[in-house]
Amino acid sequence: MSELRNRFQKSAAFLASNEIWIMGAFVAGSVLVERLLPFAAIAALCFWLLRRLVLGTFSLRTPIDWAVGLLLLMIPVTLWVTTDMQITLTQALRLFVGVSFFYTIVNWVKSAGRVKLVGYGFALVGIALTGAGVFSVNWGFEKIPFMPAGLLGEIPHLISDAINANVLAGYLVFIVPLVSGILIVNWRALSYIEKIVFGVSIATMTAILILTQSRGAMIALVISLIGLIAILWKRGWIWIVISSLGAALAIILIGFTRLLSMLSFPSSIIGTTEGRLEIWSRAISIIHDFPLTGIGMGLFGPVGDPLYPLSSYSPGAVPHAHNLLLQVSVDLGLPGLIAWLAIWLLISYCAWQLFSAGRLNKDGWAYGIGAGVLCGQVALLLHGMTDAVTWGMVRPAVLVWVFWALPVAAWNVYMKRNDHYSKRQLEIVK
Repeated sequence: MSELRNRFQKSAAFLASNEIWIMGAFVAGSVLVERLLPFAAIAALCFWLLRRLVLGTFSLRTPIDWAVGLLLLMIPVTLWVTTDMQITLTQALRLFVGVSFFYTIVNWVKSAGRVKLVGYGFALVGIALTGAGVFSVNWGFEKIPFMPAGLLGEIPHLISDAINANVLAGYLVFIVPLVSGILIVNWRALSYIEKIVFGVSIATMTAILILTQSRGAMIALVISLIGLIAILWKRGWIWIVISSLGAALAIILIGFTRLLSMLSFPSSIIGTTEGRLEIWSRAISIIHDFPLTGIGMGLFGPVGDPLYPLSSYSPGAVPHAHNLLLQVSVDLGLPGLIAWLAIWLLISYCAWQLFSAGRLNKDGWAYGIGAGVLCGQVALLLHGMTDAVTWGMVRPAVLVWVFWALPVAAWNVYMKRNDHYSKRQLEIVK
């Protein structure tokens, strides 16, 4: 009996120590093939229980636990109020898997070396996203005059499961500042090959983001990179002044109304200022009527079309609120919005502490990750003002949780938190 127990404990400890790779495979599979999402959720639940059994606790404690807990508490609520269980269950599972993988990474990153590995991972993810995007995005559109649709249409479409250009831009926009922050701060410490990998990642992500012609993403990227320069260089504030003067000059010379029309998408009513305002008014009406529960994840169109019809769109034409904060509120009510905003603020606080501690202690990785995440957070929120693709409606939504996991994991390592738990992990591995 004791031998059987020892074997079980060793097997459980082995699985717990390799959770990152097993869960990583399940998560990647669920992103590529949506039918695998329930299996990823089951695997995530098993690892929650396994950590409790092996390590004596469900997870490392993090600064965002209470906010994540509130967000998870809204899952049964959204499943209760939904009128389309299939749509809502899929998005609820995607949220649960994203949160679970966040904690998988946080529990796995126990050293500065593993923090660096996650940073390298983001550079490789950026290259992978751009590689997949080149051959899977439907490039047959024209939003910016100097990028004709015919030129983009020449790119072969080799992957049958097409990626929406705006979705791809929405994820690249917060990864670019992170990878840039790591590269800039650690330029002298990185090897020649590492510089090439990070440089290629930044260059390809930026090029593809421009090709997507997502103006919201491009504006968010420019502002976040200006912010990165401002906080990394002693006289970086000069760039903010120059940029502000340039924006003011553009408004004076072009005119605010005309500038807004230039930033809209004349090929689609959804892209115009009037179109977005009408969509946002529908979202606000839904939030006003369902403030505590929302209407169910993913039901902006199915519920909104019959109850809150839009004059400028046919039914089914607008699947989401085209605003990240409004979309979270529509899906999960104001409690969900409070939880999401709290997570965003607490992640930003962790990044600021990493940035400050890294600069003070001359630790390039803490410094670079802190700066990159801070500016990535700005890009995520700015892009979210005109789109909601980083919420649970699309399969890559887990990338936001991976992005958030890095500063929290690094905060646990560099700020020397949870020492007792780390010792317990080492004892089990031994």
